[in-house]
Amino acid sequence: MGEQPVDTKLADNPLYAGLKPIVYGEDCPRVEVPDLKDGQPHWLVRPKTIRLLWIGFAVILALTVAAQIFVDVHDYFTVDGWFAFYAIFGFVSCLGMVIFAKVLGWFLKRPDTYYDDL
Repeated sequence: MGEQPVDTKLADNPLYAGLKPIVYGEDCPRVEVPDLKDGQPHWLVRPKTIRLLWIGFAVILALTVAAQIFVDVHDYFTVDGWFAFYAIFGFVSCLGMVIFAKVLGWFLKRPDTYYDDL
């Protein structure tokens, strides 16, 4: 991170005598990154592992939906007895929450200089 520019007007002001300018990241602790074995990144961030995890999760989700063929579903309403209703309902609910959060963000968003104007 770059340093904050020093304001010469403040340095000449006697009210700010003896104060040093703030440098961003100066007081942040530094984390040592361990050497990786064979120069490879951690196994969870490798593209091959991520692809395998996506495939594995997709297979597990498909198997849970396919299990409804062999399990008798006791529906309370007509729609919850439909095939893959809960998978579709969960996906639509998650999609609705994401859309709601995006729309809410438009209303709650503040400009970058919001706190500078106070």
